[in-house]
Amino acid sequence: MLHMAITSKAAVDSLVFIYLYEKIDDMRERHEDNELEPFIHTAVRWRRFSLVDFLLKSDVDIDIPWWSFRVKVTALTLAARSDDVEMASMFLERGANINSIASNDVEFPIESAIRQADLPTKEFKVVKLLLSRGAVVDQPLNIHKDTPLQLAAGYGNLDIIRMLLERKAPVNQYWKCNMTPLMAATNGGHLEAMKLLLDNGAETDPHEHDYGFYSDRGTALQFAARAGSFAIAQLLIERGADINAVGPESTVYGRTPLETATMYGGLDILQLFLNAGAECELPPKKRYASALRIAKTDYFKPNFGIVKLLQEYRQEALDEWNSARILELDS
Repeated sequence: MLHMAITSKAAVDSLVFIYLYEKIDDMRERHEDNELEPFIHTAVRWRRFSLVDFLLKSDVDIDIPWWSFRVKVTALTLAARSDDVEMASMFLERGANINSIASNDVEFPIESAIRQADLPTKEFKVVKLLLSRGAVVDQPLNIHKDTPLQLAAGYGNLDIIRMLLERKAPVNQYWKCNMTPLMAATNGGHLEAMKLLLDNGAETDPHEHDYGFYSDRGTALQFAARAGSFAIAQLLIERGADINAVGPESTVYGRTPLETATMYGGLDILQLFLNAGAECELPPKKRYASALRIAKTDYFKPNFGIVKLLQEYRQEALDEWNSARILELDS
């Protein structure tokens, strides 16, 4: 009944809600015990400012969490999801928790705001507000260990990326087996976001750390090869990406960018990698052998154009090796 009163636009229903809320102790207890959606959450979703103000003055828990789409949210989180800067400002002025909550299941408000980045109608007012009030920019936000900059890079939103960089968000940060912001932008195919990150110090290749390789899905070049994005692959090479960087053993995309390009049939990218010096770092007699095996098998389907190209490069490598051996023997 009380939730229905909140969702109604009639002024009389607002009065009914206030009257019943003050009189029915059992309803307040069920609300506080999380048996029902918190009234303040319903009021936020329906933008009932007067009822939100009433509830806050009634000393409801402003940070009370509630399950929503497999994560817990707070009233501030809901305001961030709708880019409602007025509601968000009200909660912050009343002391709403802007960062970590007691439960790890609770979605950070800054994460909720950034996740609206792919919606063209958003002005990201709440992102600006949260950052100005001290929202974290250098900590993981969820169980996936996403950082704010990585989320923004994954959406390719230049405005939010710039905001985060202005707030000194670490451009090469990663957590455990997660990816860097540059990797996220590469995976999303966001060329301009990649340029912005690279111009601000993003590294093209990862560094190993205590948890091993930072992504079990390979290097940035492997992401570009898998997506078949010539422009992105070319940009990474121009900015110094290691064409022969060896990815993790567990990757399903091959251990090198060359193998990934072979696996996904990107003939133009394969040629780009070969021209850039891709050679799998193997002895001459075995050079390109692993890539050739991939091209010849039916993992996806045999690609005879790639087989031919690799065989030509392999023969050239063998000829060079044989010539060097002859010169060595003659000397």
